[in-house]
Parts: sequence; structure tokens; C-alpha cells
Amino acid sequence: MHKHKHHAAFTIVELAVVILIIGILASVGYFGFNSWRERVAKSELTSDLNGVYAAMESARNWGSGYPDIPDGTVFDGASAEASKIFTQSPQRHSDISGR
Repeated sequence: MHKHKHHAAFTIVELAVVILIIGILASVGYFGFNSWRERVAKSELTSDLNGVYAAMESARNWGSGYPDIPDGTVFDGASAEASKIFTQSPQRHSDISGR
């Protein structure tokens, strides 16, 4: 009689299941990462615009009004989200003049 040695190995089904699980986890991570990047970019943009708003209000309060807009500046083509950011007051203390 011949004795067969059993080799410990994975079947093709087990390998396919592992690859499928890795693929699912990778896709969840990829879409989560992109969503996170968008939130960070929006947060940075909002922060930058609030800084511009504060600088303009400071110029208005301490000078003779808002700074002049340079010739050739283009404002059209802004998205609805950007327009909403421009028209919102930042969430901060009221300015010194109390307006």
C-alpha cells in the first residue's frame, strides 16, 4: 500500500474569497479616503476665505473702506457652493464696530 502525504495548501475557492474580501476592504478605504480629502479641502477653503473676510473687515474698519478690486479680476463661473461661502458671515466674534 502506498501512503499519500497530505500537503497543507489553500484551495482555489479559499484564495478567491480572500481576494474578494481584500478587494471590498480596498474599495471601502479608497472611497472613504476620497471623501476625507474633499472634506479637508472644503475646510481649508472655508478657513482661507474666513481669513480674507477678516482682513477685508479690518481694512474697512481701520481704513477708508474695502480695498479696491484689481482690474481684470474675474468672479463669474463660481459654483453655488462657492457663492454660498462668499455670502455667509464667518462663525466668529462680531467685529469691533458692532455692525
